[in-house]
Amino acid sequence: KDLSKLATNNTANQDAIREAGGIQTLVTMCVSGTDKVKEQAAVALMNLANDNTANQNQIREVGGIPILLDMCKSSTDFGKSYAALALFYLANNNPENKDIIIRAGGIPVLVELNNSTISKVNESAKLALDILAEDNTENKAAIIAAQEAFANANPTGSNTNSALATTTTTTSGSVSDSDSVSDPVSASVP
Repeated sequence: KDLSKLATNNTANQDAIREAGGIQTLVTMCVSGTDKVKEQAAVALMNLANDNTANQNQIREVGGIPILLDMCKSSTDFGKSYAALALFYLANNNPENKDIIIRAGGIPVLVELNNSTISKVNESAKLALDILAEDNTENKAAIIAAQEAFANANPTGSNTNSALATTTTTTSGSVSDSDSVSDPVSASVP
């Protein structure tokens, strides 16, 4: 929790945490910690990746992307939301991370979260999908195809809040729904 606060909008602290080996430790915590520890680690990774290309790259290099995608599939609702937000920040202005998220099967995972009835999970997934689709018609088409496949497989369980159909997001990550994480950078674990 303290690392997350230290990393929030502070490049010097973000760099210091990376240089001290904090990123590898946090990625490991996303796998082996309690649910609460995993949530806190995902928030810290999210804040470390925010506007910090070196941290985005190191999180990718130590295997953080597939681990965050696993959290999107099997964590608590908070863990899923924070993991999706971390993926958003990892993909922001980082084409290589976008590609790794796509190749690791991120679109179907995020589409499933986008169809969650839990607002914070749904909104976080929308942000991540929007950044993956940004300026990329191939990714947009893949997201639409995954949304259609999800709807066909879950005719009564699909959410009408399609990421591409209803959300226009900026890279700041702000969301207008008052029940969602409205400021992903300063999100804290309850």
